[in-house]
Amino acid sequence: MGKLKQEISVTFCANLFAAVLTLFSQIILARWLGPAERGLLSLAVLIPLITSSFCILGQDVVNTTFAGLYKDKRSALFQQSLIVTGFGAILSTVIIYGFYFWLPVSKGEFEQVNPEIVMLSCLLAPIVILSRTTASLVMGAGRIIKAAFINISQIVLFLILLIIFIVWLNCGIKAALLITALYPLAAITFSLWTLRDYISFKPSAFSGRLFKKSMSFGSLLSLTVLANFLTYRIGHGILGYMVSLEQVGIYAVAVSIAEQLRLVPGAISSVFLPRLANDMANRQSQVKIVFRYTLIISVITVILMGIFGTPMMLLLFGWEYRGSITPFLLLLPGIAALGAASILSSDLTARQKPKYSMFIGGLTLAANILFSILLIPLIGISGAALASSITYIIAGIIWVVFYLRESGTKLYEITPRREDITFVFNTVMAMVRQAFVLAIASLKSLKLKLGF
Repeated sequence: MGKLKQEISVTFCANLFAAVLTLFSQIILARWLGPAERGLLSLAVLIPLITSSFCILGQDVVNTTFAGLYKDKRSALFQQSLIVTGFGAILSTVIIYGFYFWLPVSKGEFEQVNPEIVMLSCLLAPIVILSRTTASLVMGAGRIIKAAFINISQIVLFLILLIIFIVWLNCGIKAALLITALYPLAAITFSLWTLRDYISFKPSAFSGRLFKKSMSFGSLLSLTVLANFLTYRIGHGILGYMVSLEQVGIYAVAVSIAEQLRLVPGAISSVFLPRLANDMANRQSQVKIVFRYTLIISVITVILMGIFGTPMMLLLFGWEYRGSITPFLLLLPGIAALGAASILSSDLTARQKPKYSMFIGGLTLAANILFSILLIPLIGISGAALASSITYIIAGIIWVVFYLRESGTKLYEITPRREDITFVFNTVMAMVRQAFVLAIASLKSLKLKLGF
């Protein structure tokens, strides 16, 4: 448990730093582009991100899981990642062009995405696929701490490019889209360097049996990943047909800030899944307690974000984004519920039970579409947020039910207790103290180097 705690702590701190950088990036995009162009950017990246979620064929989850289960097949998994990236590049381009140029239906505000922007958006899907597959292989190989810093590297590059081209040179939406497409190259570069021992282009390294098993496992997950992504992003697409670009941009800001709540469960589940895969017998006993801790932290985070998030949004994004506040608050409970449930989904994924993910993904997507169609005409972008939050809570409850049934666990075993709250509080305070000590030590070291 000690190493797991260390890895979760490092990943959490790295994700927290990445979240701060992401916040600055979102502020730059919102303020320098304005609500209308921010909405246009949101719609421009939507179709490429949808296609990448499907065209990845579940290889990211395959890498995270199978790299631990089949340690001697990591070179084969790397080759599979390249094959999936090539497939994704071709298929995603066909889908993107098909939607914008060949599909003879009304496209609402998507009509504002001109051909030049469409061509730039085609770069996004293959780069995202390669970034996710290589980064997940780093995770699956047990390089948890390196994976955390790889994630930071791409966010740093994203922010730097935004400052240069959007703030300084004032290049506009095309530059913003190009930056969005290219910044994952930093993560790809560092991932490949970390995986250099497993990089092989020899045909003998390829495993047909593993590829078949991966595609069987991953193809089911790809539908789940697509459904989950659409559940998170379908509101943008529906809003593109029902409201103005300005409203889409305002909603995009609300979503981007609320989703920072996924920071904690994301850090824990991203560490816990490869650990489960590498040591199933011992790690499964930790699922219950990790879920309880995650749920407690998620609830606390919701309360803090609800209290401080509203004034901070007005201060950082400006008065023109005041319409983001209500959708932001409505999204918080649902994201917290689904985030905590990600621990249970990691357990079922490690058990190689993709049927649960498929069922929940399809059900929540259908529910989100239904609620969105019903609520958006009534209360606009707040309806999209409320629809998403309701479906996230439903999904979280279903994950709990499936986990209890599959594991034989009783409900009271995953219900938070008083001692859990005490443990979480003491752990967080210890992490704060460690961060403070590290900061002081770094400053002293810097002073010595500078001769002060």
